[in-house]
Amino acid sequence: MDTDDDKQILQLDRVAEKYVAFVDILGFSSRVSKDFDMSLETFEHVLHSTGIVGKMSPELEFRIYSDSYLLISDSLAPVIRATQGLLMQTLFNDYLVRGGIAHGKHIDIVEPPHLFMVSEAVVKAATIQKTVKYPCVAVDPDIKLEDEWWHPASRNLDRSLLYFGGLVIVNPCNWAWGASAATRVLQMLDAHPEHREKYAWFLELHEAIFSPVPMVPPRFFAHAT
Repeated sequence: MDTDDDKQILQLDRVAEKYVAFVDILGFSSRVSKDFDMSLETFEHVLHSTGIVGKMSPELEFRIYSDSYLLISDSLAPVIRATQGLLMQTLFNDYLVRGGIAHGKHIDIVEPPHLFMVSEAVVKAATIQKTVKYPCVAVDPDIKLEDEWWHPASRNLDRSLLYFGGLVIVNPCNWAWGASAATRVLQMLDAHPEHREKYAWFLELHEAIFSPVPMVPPRFFAHAT
């Protein structure tokens, strides 16, 4: 008879291919250290305003690790949608983010009070998060994106993904959060001029979103104009 000590926890037949977003809130770790209670309040605002608690797609797993979010799904679309919600609400709470989205093998076992996770997808997404220089969530170039992501009739504001500066990134703006995003970042720039470079990059991105030039990979540009 097997004992609890003999039980295999990370069973190979439970490994699956997953899409994972690893999203880090820039500057939030220092906020946690300085004002833990305020940090919790910020997380509550973000979680409830995006509808993640109780309303998010059952296809999506959502986890918080201190100043980072993990979004996990079998499909790419739910991860993109949830990431857009996070981008909107973190900016609404005066934070920019940096992150990555990747695909790979993943096993995630919850046996209360324990959580066991071994994930190629998380490692890839976290690597993108560490290497990307700008406040954005970039998609791993190894992910094959269907042509539908670059529909020629869409305005940039309506796109979930954008091509900007050689990266495929999640669109931080939408019909409900467009011009206001730049206003918020300008306020953040006034308050924290020492981070001018990242705010300037976001404002350049924002200007491109509202331009008539389609933000699509070069191979689609001729069809989008």
